[in-house]
Amino acid sequence: MTTFLGAEDLVAIGRAVLGGPPRIRDAGALVAAAAQPAATWDGVRLYPTMDDQAAALLVSVVSNHPFVDGNKRVGWVGARLFYGLNGSALHMPEDDAVALVLAVADGSVRDVPLVAGALSRHRPPA
Repeated sequence: MTTFLGAEDLVAIGRAVLGGPPRIRDAGALVAAAAQPAATWDGVRLYPTMDDQAAALLVSVVSNHPFVDGNKRVGWVGARLFYGLNGSALHMPEDDAVALVLAVADGSVRDVPLVAGALSRHRPPA
C-alpha cells in the first residue's frame, strides 16, 4: 500500500523548510499538488511507479506554486519524504538535485516521466 502525502503534510514541510508557517498562495493548487501522485483515470493509476509518483509530486508543487515562497524546497523535500515513507530513499547529489528542481521551476523540464527517470537513477535497487 502506497503512502501519499496530503496537503497538510506539504504545509508541515513548508513550516520545516521555512522555519515558520508557510503562506498559502492558492489552496486549490496545494490540494491538487498533494493529490496528483495518486491520480487515476478509469481506475488506473496515472503514475504507476514510485518514481512516477514522486516526480508527479515534485513537478506539481514546483510548477503550481501553492505557496508564496518555498515551492521548490517543499517539492524537493516532499519527493524525498515520499520515498522514505514508502520504504525507499533518494541519494541524488546536491548539484544534480538543484539542477533538476530549477529546470522544473523554469519550465524547461515538466515532463513527469523525464523527472521520474532522473530520480530513479539515484535510488537503491528495489
